[in-house]
Amino acid sequence: MKKAIFALHLLSAFIFLAVPGMKAIGASQESLQEGPRRIAVVVSRPLRPYMEALKGLLTSLGQRRMHALQPITLSPETQGDFRAVQSELLRLSADAFVSIGPEALPLVQSASIQRNIPWVYTMVLDPAKLVPHSEATVCGISLFLPAAEQLEAIAQTLPNRKRLGVFHSLTANQAFFQEAMRHAQSLGLTVQPIAVQSPKDIPGRLTGILPQVDALWIVPDPAIDSKALVEYLVETALYHNVPSIGYNRYFLEAGAAMAFVLDYEKIGAATAALLDFYLHSGRCPETAPPYDVIVNEHVLRRLLDHSSEEGR
Repeated sequence: MKKAIFALHLLSAFIFLAVPGMKAIGASQESLQEGPRRIAVVVSRPLRPYMEALKGLLTSLGQRRMHALQPITLSPETQGDFRAVQSELLRLSADAFVSIGPEALPLVQSASIQRNIPWVYTMVLDPAKLVPHSEATVCGISLFLPAAEQLEAIAQTLPNRKRLGVFHSLTANQAFFQEAMRHAQSLGLTVQPIAVQSPKDIPGRLTGILPQVDALWIVPDPAIDSKALVEYLVETALYHNVPSIGYNRYFLEAGAAMAFVLDYEKIGAATAALLDFYLHSGRCPETAPPYDVIVNEHVLRRLLDHSSEEGR
């Protein structure tokens, strides 16, 4: 039996109050005109997470007197040639754009710059990699959860697990690990990055690292590239009585002790709230996606039973 121990709901205060430290961005005067604002939405693909985010976005836009035009879903059949969609975005009578998913982000950003109207993104893991040299402000909600928040939840849920091993490929997550290692010290934890060049390196590295860690913290990374690899990591660690911490429900099904589970529909709703705040204030707050921390109580009991047996 799994149980949600807490959920973060963001942006409710941002609608009325300016937040210290927010960066200023220019909002179009057209977006502040009387009457419902017209919002053009582009979805990267018809995938379930994106569709759930779209549902939350459309519902929340309607509640905020914003009219969503017929959403545009990119087709994989075009093989990345989205010139027809780009032309359509330039013709649409819209006051702002929203992109959902990574493929839609650079497309919508380009149209926004050409039209000189606001835009926000959502459902993207690392937007900076998609527009690394952009001079325009990139505003939205990524899927990356702050390391500090995750560590605080881990310390609360697994108080006796102090040494966290984390796999990462050599080119990914450097900033994340730096933040994690800084914050871990304040919680009495240590984070041990386990560098790998490819997924094939993981089995050998896992065998060597398990005796040195108390938990395996698995974060989104190109090295963790399949469900089969997730199952291998989680099951092998659990066999050695090392709990795993994952980032979606599949990790719980595979036997992880806890997971950070994004709520895609709430992310869509939060994106609408962010856009509303942006259009009113011209400011974009740094915003983490709404998520739940879910505990696998069956696994925790198994670990507790094993610890009791060792203490006899």
